[in-house]
Amino acid sequence: MKIIIETDPSITEPEITIKCKKLDENIMKLQQYLEKDSSRRRVLNLNKSGTSYYVPVKDIYYFESDGPQVYAHSRDRIFEAPFKLYELEGMLGLDFMRVSKSCIINLRLIYSINRNLTSSSSVEFKASNKIAYISRSYYKAVMERLKEIHTS
Repeated sequence: MKIIIETDPSITEPEITIKCKKLDENIMKLQQYLEKDSSRRRVLNLNKSGTSYYVPVKDIYYFESDGPQVYAHSRDRIFEAPFKLYELEGMLGLDFMRVSKSCIINLRLIYSINRNLTSSSSVEFKASNKIAYISRSYYKAVMERLKEIHTS
């Protein structure tokens, strides 16, 4: 494997490009590692009552939309997020996953999932009394991703 580092004073954040003959398991693991590492160090500028807070992404339990507004839930606070859910999906990395039309959760902070076959399944989080819901159509994908996270 060849590693090339180029400096460019005009860029605002580091960018990594992986060139390969074919996409194999090692390349996928490298991509996942890089995404996981960068999302853990990232902070988001969120608002609450007119005050800006710089909240580490790893401390966010879930994001939910209510009409046009998106809220970020930490252990004991709720912040307003200046992003749409689809924008957050592209920013957050593999620890986060959309679980319904209006919710993205941090998979690493899940404590339990109470499966409900007829409606949404409820998710409880570590060290919090917060609850989010997984739509039935997302349940299988969430369980597969959790298995990947806990076996890697």
